Amino acid sequence: MTDWLLELKALCDRTNTGGHIGNQGARDAVTKGIVQARAYRSTQNGVQAALCCFEMRATEEDDAQCFAHVNDEATTNAIHLWRWVLYRSADDARMARYHLGRP
Repeated sequence: MTDWLLELKALCDRTNTGGHIGNQGARDAVTKGIVQARAYRSTQNGVQAALCCFEMRATEEDDAQCFAHVNDEATTNAIHLWRWVLYRSADDARMARYHLGRP
């Protein structure tokens, strides 16, 4: 038995070669993450499952926007949805923390 099954996704706006990834690419990654969390929890006898997204896009969405298209499926299948913002710089993190916006 596995206590927690964590499916990890990085939500980016660029590929590793610099190509553009649109918002649909992030939505597709989140959808794929839900499917993977369900499948892996089943095969690994997981008690709990979570989709953990690392928000790395220059223009981030909030939790509600990021997960709106999968929220019902996640709730139905008891998959927790977690998101962490990874800022591009310490200055960006400070600006967001104090609600000053990005420069």
